[in-house]
Amino acid sequence: MADIHHSHHHKDGIWNTNNNEERQRIKEFWLQLGEEEQQSLVKFEKKAVLKKMKEQQKHSCLYSFLKMIERLAECRMQREKEATNKQRDYKEYDDEYEDDYKEDGEEV
Repeated sequence: MADIHHSHHHKDGIWNTNNNEERQRIKEFWLQLGEEEQQSLVKFEKKAVLKKMKEQQKHSCLYSFLKMIERLAECRMQREKEATNKQRDYKEYDDEYEDDYKEDGEEV
């Protein structure tokens, strides 16, 4: 039982290192690979990076599109508010004019 625990602790020690030790292990791992294996890993990583960039670009474009729609909606709401205010002002002006006209003794 003690051997299993000791073995388990040793495996955990691989991940519990400082940055310099980790870099050295990665360097050793990389150098022990053959040229084809290195190229294969680089190609795989390049494809993964390009795929991730493409996904982020899609999200970025969608985000920009949604922001544009949001701005257009805000502009439309502002114009509708202004139109409503103008209609209200016109109605108030019309009502005042009508009241003034009636006060002068003339019919509308």
